[in-house]
Amino acid sequence: MSPEKSISRRDFIRISIGGLAALGMGKYLLPGETSPKADLVFHGSPVLTVDSVNSIRGAVAVKGNRIMKTARNLSELRDLIGPGTKLARIPKGCVTPGIIDVHNHIVAQSTTTINWVDLIRCNSVKSVRETLARWIIENQWPPGKWVRGIGYMWLWDKIFSHARGGLGGAPLVERGDLDQVVQLGGKTVDLGKYPIYLVQLSGHYASANAMALLKSRIMNENGGFYLGSDSGCLTCPGRAVGQTFSPEAHAFGSFFHTRNGKLDGMIFHHYAMEEFLARSIKFAGFPRLDAGEMNQALKKRCREFIQMGVTSIYDNNLRAMSLVPAVKAFPGHASNGEKLRITLYPYICHLNKGAFPAFDTGSRRGVTSIASPFKGDWMRLIGYKLQIDAAAMTGFTWEPNRSIGDMTKGKLNLWEYRDYLEIVKSLDRMGAQVSIHVVGDRALDWTLDSCETAGIGGKSRRLRIEHLPCVPELSRNSITGKTSNLYTRSRDLGVVFCPQPGFIFYYAPFFDSIFGAGLGKKQEAKVYRRVTHSIPYRSAVEAGIPVALSSDNPCVPNPSPLVALWESCHRRTRRMAKGSQVILDSYLYNHPDEKGVVYDERVDFNQALRGHTIDAAYCGFEEKEKGSLEPGKLADLVIWNQDIRRIGGRIPIGRIQDMKPVLTLIDGKVAFHDTSSGVRFEKA
Repeated sequence: MSPEKSISRRDFIRISIGGLAALGMGKYLLPGETSPKADLVFHGSPVLTVDSVNSIRGAVAVKGNRIMKTARNLSELRDLIGPGTKLARIPKGCVTPGIIDVHNHIVAQSTTTINWVDLIRCNSVKSVRETLARWIIENQWPPGKWVRGIGYMWLWDKIFSHARGGLGGAPLVERGDLDQVVQLGGKTVDLGKYPIYLVQLSGHYASANAMALLKSRIMNENGGFYLGSDSGCLTCPGRAVGQTFSPEAHAFGSFFHTRNGKLDGMIFHHYAMEEFLARSIKFAGFPRLDAGEMNQALKKRCREFIQMGVTSIYDNNLRAMSLVPAVKAFPGHASNGEKLRITLYPYICHLNKGAFPAFDTGSRRGVTSIASPFKGDWMRLIGYKLQIDAAAMTGFTWEPNRSIGDMTKGKLNLWEYRDYLEIVKSLDRMGAQVSIHVVGDRALDWTLDSCETAGIGGKSRRLRIEHLPCVPELSRNSITGKTSNLYTRSRDLGVVFCPQPGFIFYYAPFFDSIFGAGLGKKQEAKVYRRVTHSIPYRSAVEAGIPVALSSDNPCVPNPSPLVALWESCHRRTRRMAKGSQVILDSYLYNHPDEKGVVYDERVDFNQALRGHTIDAAYCGFEEKEKGSLEPGKLADLVIWNQDIRRIGGRIPIGRIQDMKPVLTLIDGKVAFHDTSSGVRFEKA
């Protein structure tokens, strides 16, 4: 007789206590116990379980690192409470599963934390220069030493000087903007005496001043491409830098921008950025991050997200290949409260070229060799990240777009079509999940083509499509030209949509200006079908497509999950002003199709919360382990100081900043606790 059939009726009844019969309770019992006792019990406020019917409970019990049971109230858990149980009454607020951020760049943030200048508050070239100068003064930085900065986005002086009557993207800092003398607080700083390298907030573009370009042997004294004996590419051997990364060649859609034949310091996309870094390290002493510094910075970033209620992060662009061993070992160097569950998706540039080719070629190791899949309790690697295009300034579209930053007007793609189909097929053969960055509508169709051609459709693969600002009603096959309903095609292929609702607040007017009908006086211009479902949600869910939410931090400056939840429910843009002059008032970000039918992509709060919890877990094949507060699942949960269901009601986005986690539980342990909140533990 099998062990299951030999269990006595009494044992069966005992095992069933707490609703856990299907799981078995052996792992919950301690020697001498006749019934399981919880370690922690939270009660007193609504518990949003996010189960299949979005049940609302009043108490939840935890044993070890697992949810034992949820109940209507504390009295229903009395059989699970013993002398060692700690009770926590929640005087107000609510409890949710731990938030899962499926598209974040926490490792990249960590590599640009130590001795990098934070430019997040800079909104003009002048403010960038002054922030750099202030940092140099405060740190007594000597001339000739590298100055690195990251995080600027909204440079209003650049926007208006380039806009030609309307908003036109986010132009970058140029070398002429940096090679200036700054007077600050009675002190003088000559920025031209420092090699300067700045990464724009999106991470897809960078800028360098003259000294940085000269020392890296990319530019000559006359402002053109360096032609010396060591001008050969380090990341793409065989040709000179100027031949490979000129705007005319724009190999892989990546280049050092020029104006009138002179390098202006703007660097477009990762291939050129990685060539710059490789040359800067080899020729100019660009500082490299060591494992100790990375651990220090990663701990800091983890603490910040834990305090926002985030318990799991999917790092969707791991590029620091030399630090892969340190990243993999990080959980062993971090204590409770300093680490999150992290899933890695290393970035692949190309099949066999560039800084990060997919596979080994001769003496060069590929990404899949350096960073091969692995699984762990706190860190795992299950797939790889690809990009067809980059940010909105260089989106790959079928019809020309109006971006002023992209001279190709929508034709800039980072992959050749055949290579793209092959890499998706090759990664799938490895058993790796594929995550694909998509901005333009043509990039979206290429991605569906690749999934279809590779034969990887179906729920077992869960190909991820990231961002999605250009989503038309119809998808067209790139080879046959045949069109079909985009949602039907996506559903049948089993893809998962991973948009960032926070983009609506920060960037929607620029999406409209570049890809859609324009703004202001241009509002009556042609309505492009490619933005009919920009940043989709409701249409995807109604079609049966899972939607997983994320912040894409640092691209979305405020990574709080409450931003994504609010925008999912409201889809409002922010009010934009220059001083007292209102440039653009807030508006609802929904769009009409060519027949004038407006598609409302808003969802209710319950659906939004699912997008940041259980549907996010599904995106990474973890829905059986996390994402809801159900018996047997990991004890990852958040206690909020307010009932965050109010986000779905008539509440302005400014009010959600008052909503905060007061306790974050990860793996059954308290990772963050605001002791002033009134939530405290008492013995039973």
